[in-house]
Amino acid sequence: MPLTATNDTAMQAENVVRQVLSDTAARSHENRSRENKTHHDLTSITSFIGGGGLRFWFSISPEAPQTNHAQVIVQVSDKELTPKIIGPLQSALSH
Repeated sequence: MPLTATNDTAMQAENVVRQVLSDTAARSHENRSRENKTHHDLTSITSFIGGGGLRFWFSISPEAPQTNHAQVIVQVSDKELTPKIIGPLQSALSH
């Protein structure tokens, strides 16, 4: 697989993550809109294309460079949100 195809797929995955988190925020923060408050669940999203992140980023061993490998790391604003988005994210990404 060419590296450009891997990059395109990772970017599509990032867009899916953004959409799922946006939909989740809209559902779970409906009463915030009445209070005119803004809340963002997605803190950051980082993709490593062609290999894994550097060892100092997290405590797993980096993947060897491969053109068909990408790693997408998602950081959310609240650890309580993680178990709520795993199912919708997996479903959307599988689709």
